[in-house]
Amino acid sequence: MLVQQSHTRAHHLSDMLSSTLHQNDSKYSIQQDLLPIPVITKIRDSLMVVEIGIGTFNNGAYKSYLLMMDTGGTNIWIQCEDCLKPKGNCYPQKEDYFPNSKSISYLPYKPRLTYAKIYMGGTTSSGVFGTNIKPPQSSITINFLKLYEPRYMVNVVDLGVNKEHLHINKIKLYSGKIKGFLVDPGSPISHLSKGAYDVVVSKLDKHFSQHKGEFRKENQEGWLCYSRINGAQGYSNVPGITYYFEGGAQLDVNPEDTFFRQRGQGREEILCLAILQSKFEQNILGAYQQVNYKFIYNIKDKTLQFGREDCAKNG
Repeated sequence: MLVQQSHTRAHHLSDMLSSTLHQNDSKYSIQQDLLPIPVITKIRDSLMVVEIGIGTFNNGAYKSYLLMMDTGGTNIWIQCEDCLKPKGNCYPQKEDYFPNSKSISYLPYKPRLTYAKIYMGGTTSSGVFGTNIKPPQSSITINFLKLYEPRYMVNVVDLGVNKEHLHINKIKLYSGKIKGFLVDPGSPISHLSKGAYDVVVSKLDKHFSQHKGEFRKENQEGWLCYSRINGAQGYSNVPGITYYFEGGAQLDVNPEDTFFRQRGQGREEILCLAILQSKFEQNILGAYQQVNYKFIYNIKDKTLQFGREDCAKNG
């Protein structure tokens, strides 16, 4: 299920970016704005949700909603109660629809900019765009690539295993049409182009082969996995992955955020790489490798800042 979900997401992003590459249609383009958020929580299938308060009401309170964190999308949106009106088009949800008629800060966008979305699962959503608040300025770490605005692309110059550079040829690293890494919490799992993925797998095979009698290579429905031969030992002798960015910054991903653990049919411990080979040659840094890091997007200066954060303690 997670493999299919991840590939479907990558397919959607690949089509979206390819469209941006070949077209210049900005008729209804609205830049996503970002707000300070309290806690990022990992949920089923490695997606991230954030709790935010929306609206201004006479009693001074606001309405809280759990929204999926997705910097790969272009808009922040929730469903308003107006979608319940005749000819409305509500998407089923457990939470109450936002009571826009009672919020004194709510104003419909003029002129009315409508949208319509048909998702991979067959569900639909449509409505009227709203407006948001500009984020505070943050310090500079990595430059966004300007070609695919408003998508957030960064330049990765190399990858590493166990903090050792792999010196991947740029042609292998960026074998597709899109010459950049997409930072996308909306993708559960990271994706690598075939050339880069093959180099990473080769290095991992070499690493685990050095621990003879401890690991056995497995293939678990599309995942690259290694099973423990002598019982569960957690992440002992398991390497992490490093992303090296243009300008000298690097993202060191811990072993527990590089591999996920599961049990085999014989109850043996199996560690699977939480990175997939991209079917569309699009490199994506997904949610699983962003755990316990804080990312700050500076839209004005087109920069990305990140640093380690203990999200369980809300930093």
